[in-house]
Amino acid sequence: MALPVIAPWLKTAEAINYAKAIKPKKAFPVHDSFLKFPGVFHKLPDNFLSAAGIDFFVPVLGEEFEV
Repeated sequence: MALPVIAPWLKTAEAINYAKAIKPKKAFPVHDSFLKFPGVFHKLPDNFLSAAGIDFFVPVLGEEFEV
């Protein structure tokens, strides 16, 4: 699942709750490229989603990944 971790139309908590309701096997952040320090916005989803059994991962620029 492509999960917006930060967006002007969405609170991070709403994105996390949506992912928990949908229950994908994997989720990765989108709409975070403008952040100077995105790691902070990746910790919350990682903590809450991994506790719900969802694999949250941050793709590495230029590397392929499978979902």
